[in-house]
Amino acid sequence: MNFSILKQIVLSRRKPLLWLTAIIAIALSARLFIIVFQEHQLEKTREEWARKRAEESLGVANVSKETIYNNGKNDLAKLWERIYHKNQFARFVGEIYDVAGRNNLELTSITYKPELNKDEKLFKYSLTLSTNGRYLQQKKFIRDLDMIDNLLHIDAISLASQGVSAPDVVQLQTQITTYFRVEGQ
Repeated sequence: MNFSILKQIVLSRRKPLLWLTAIIAIALSARLFIIVFQEHQLEKTREEWARKRAEESLGVANVSKETIYNNGKNDLAKLWERIYHKNQFARFVGEIYDVAGRNNLELTSITYKPELNKDEKLFKYSLTLSTNGRYLQQKKFIRDLDMIDNLLHIDAISLASQGVSAPDVVQLQTQITTYFRVEGQ
């Protein structure tokens, strides 16, 4: 290729070539910054993380037994505070209705069976929820049930198609167990 032709191309396309040169310079500067400053720090952080994982797998802890005990006690107290009082059962059912409404589902039925666990001073409610709606909304409903503040466990779910006329509409039956504190606790 002739040098004069290359010179004419550069002169005629000056602005795009300047922009291209600037972009290449920025990319090279960013890469140089990563190599010089960040890769060393990243490697140090990875080594520290690997060391902590190894210590954790061996059961070596940098905290005292008293600290572990106090942390466990605090965690149990926080868990106990999250459990609703028995008189807030209606609030809990209202939250279930809210979750179903946010997901555009029809909550057709709720059945429940309470049991008193005297040893733990808790009421255990076994609930069965039936909802109708689109499959995607049903999945979101299951996810959003987990966001309710009270302690609950999803025991089982079952899906059934509503028929050929609406193939993406399904009926979901969800069995959950939730716990409530006895009054005065």
